[in-house]
Formats: sequence, C-alpha cells, structure tokens
Amino acid sequence: MSAEALSLQQDYPAGTNMRNELDKHIYTRLLLFNANATYAYFRSTLMRLFLGANIKSEFKKGTSRKAPPHNPDALTISLAPVKGLERTLVKFHEYATENDAAQWPITPLIRDSLRAKIEAPDGDSFVNATTAIISTFDVRSGNGRFKNKLMTKKHTPPNVLINVVVNRCSDLSH
Repeated sequence: MSAEALSLQQDYPAGTNMRNELDKHIYTRLLLFNANATYAYFRSTLMRLFLGANIKSEFKKGTSRKAPPHNPDALTISLAPVKGLERTLVKFHEYATENDAAQWPITPLIRDSLRAKIEAPDGDSFVNATTAIISTFDVRSGNGRFKNKLMTKKHTPPNVLINVVVNRCSDLSH
C-alpha cells in the first residue's frame, strides 16, 4: 500500500469506524486496481522467464483460439484471473477476525490478488524456476515470502508457495 494511500487515514481519527470503512471499501479496491494494472507485467515477466512454457489459462473452453501442442518436457504455467472484489472482501473479513485492532490497515495482509501456478516436469526445472522467480522478483524478507511445503505430510503434492511483490505501478517501466 503506497504512502499516499495510507495518508488518507489522516482525514479520520483513529478508533473511528471511518478508518475501518476506508480500509474495507477503499483500500481493498486500490489493491485490486493495482493488481489489474500490474497483471500484464506479471504475465509478461513469467512468459519472458519461461520461454516455451505450456500456457493453460489463456486457452479457455469455448474460445476460438487453439492451444499449441502440450510439451511434456516444458514448464506449465496457469495464470489465474485477478481476484475479484467479493473474494477479496471475504479474505478481508477473515484477516480482520484473525488480527487484533492494533493491525491496521487489514488490506495489506491480502497477498494473493495475482496468482500463477507453475508445474515443473522434473527436479532440475523446478529448482531453476524457483530460483528465477526469487531472483527476478527479489523475494526476501520484507519483499515477498517463500514457503517450503516440499516435506508436507498432508495428502497434497509437494510444492512451494512464493509471494512476490510489485511495489508500485512505476515498477512497470522495467
């Protein structure tokens, strides 16, 4: 959340319902506005990083475009659409319930407005893709998150979760 957006809180006294309304009704929409503004950058960055990858999400049922043949030796990238307002508000309420009143605003806790799933055909491709994402998006403490779920005991495929950050629309000039 930009400093300019956060400065809007100065118009409303702390502890008032107006600050909560600002968070819920304005900041969530700014989050989605930014996600929509950065979607093309996010998509093109992944496409540039992983040339020749299989793209699943762009070829939805009922479209006239034909998907190129699936290459089993390449990464497969599935890009989800930007999270909708309804789902964002559900996440907002979940985070508001989980966090005490000292956490304000709540909206910056919502971290997955843009999502992609990258499936690797082998271990080397997995390591290379993970390294490329971490390096390209500068994932580090305070600028993203890396969650290793490779050794999970849950009934789910081993995976990693990487949250990346695009701080401002000005990052689009890269």
